[in-house]
Amino acid sequence: MNISEKTEEEHLEIIAKNFKNMKFVPQTLRKNKNFILKVINNMTDSYGRIFSYIPQYFNDDKDIGLAVVKKSGRTLECLSENLSANNEIVFTAVNEYALSIKYSSEELKNNKELGLIAVNKEARALAYLSKDLKDDEDIVMQAVKKDGKILSYASERLRNNKNVVITAVNTSKGVMEYVSDYLKNDKEVALIALKKDQVAYLYFSKDLEKELKGLNENQKIKYLESAILTNNLQKELEVKSIKAKKIKI
Repeated sequence: MNISEKTEEEHLEIIAKNFKNMKFVPQTLRKNKNFILKVINNMTDSYGRIFSYIPQYFNDDKDIGLAVVKKSGRTLECLSENLSANNEIVFTAVNEYALSIKYSSEELKNNKELGLIAVNKEARALAYLSKDLKDDEDIVMQAVKKDGKILSYASERLRNNKNVVITAVNTSKGVMEYVSDYLKNDKEVALIALKKDQVAYLYFSKDLEKELKGLNENQKIKYLESAILTNNLQKELEVKSIKAKKIKI
């Protein structure tokens, strides 16, 4: 029997054995939505390949779009602009493969709920979120908890946020490069970074670099610890002095 004369079930069997056999499937079946859905459900890898064999209009079909992103979120790239803006499809894709948010609509790249799902699964997803979400402390904090270097994608404001920065330098090496100039001069940030990464001092501010010049790694750590302790004691004395003045008044 000629392959083109095979039944639908027989075609499904030979495609399951080798997806390249899809090229032998008659056009009538390639245009059959239910058949294509069965093919997708039987596939085990490289789901985006299906779009090389089926009519282009299927990349705008919600049922087919949902079927492929359930199997592989990466296939969001193959879908129409209309489907890349569809909440159900994009949320499904991102849950399966976080970085697929790269192919979602601009509106969904600015969806905080979706953004949190993405960065909780893969910190690098922050790179594809909107400018507003890169300036969202909840989103960025979740990302840097997984990978401190992701601070490089955060807004300038959050790269100057001490809580976010401390979390980032505590998480990974090589983060000081992305910290704001102001916090590169912060001794507490510098101490945490240096304990995590012995070459972190290369990105300290020039003023702090001068203070630490000539000291080895252990000496730098002890110097910073002492400076922080002294600074904290001074602040404590200042607070007590202010309280004492208020009591006298």
